[in-house]
Amino acid sequence: MKKISLIALVAIFIILTGCSSARRTEKKVSDMQTAQAHMRIGMRFLDNGDFGQALKELKQAYQGIKNDPVLVNAIGLAYKGLKDFKSAEDYFRDALKLEPGFFDTHNNLGVLYAETGQYDKAKSHFVEVLKNKAYPTPELAHYNLALIFIKENKKDLAISELQKSVEIAPDFLYSYLQLGLLYKDTKRYNDSLDIFQRALAIQPDIPQFIYNIAQVYELKNNRPAAVENYKKALNSPDCPEDLARAIRQRLINLEGIETLVE
Repeated sequence: MKKISLIALVAIFIILTGCSSARRTEKKVSDMQTAQAHMRIGMRFLDNGDFGQALKELKQAYQGIKNDPVLVNAIGLAYKGLKDFKSAEDYFRDALKLEPGFFDTHNNLGVLYAETGQYDKAKSHFVEVLKNKAYPTPELAHYNLALIFIKENKKDLAISELQKSVEIAPDFLYSYLQLGLLYKDTKRYNDSLDIFQRALAIQPDIPQFIYNIAQVYELKNNRPAAVENYKKALNSPDCPEDLARAIRQRLINLEGIETLVE
């Protein structure tokens, strides 16, 4: 009987232990599912620009998911959106500790440093991004590097980066605009006209590009071509009012007020 009782006790112990283990497993699964739900909700808030709600949800998720660089990076973005740059930097750095080659975080840190005037740090992260062949949008890194070089008044370096950006992504119009402006500022007027016209071949009738073409013609002392392009930009249905005012002033200077009244 003692043997039977001992066996019964062992069996009961195994059953109880198994139940306890199962409950712990179920709780872990439940906690993980809850954390993932908070993360999904937080990401939606982040995408919509609601950084306060995003941070609340993402920090809830962080209680259950500590080692996900995507989550940690997202928390950094939420803090950045709230202008808490120190906390954003800390979380971005934590994300890189989890995954040193995480190019999204390198890009985010680069943008943060650029926006806070820490240009050398910013450039190092954009360069790091470009080392990763899996990075899907290297044209953005070249563009961001160019913007820093412009702020540093290193126009030749900026032009080089923008040329690379345009070569990689021939439809990335932001690079065309900055490149055309730099060519204009450095008196490479024919190159400036060429790059603006290439942009208009991709997307016709963009008033900002047409306006800059007119400015280049004015700098080249080609008054008729300047007037023609100012008017074309002014007549574009997408011409914003601030640009329209600038164009009207240029036309007054070139043609006189009588022409505008017709």
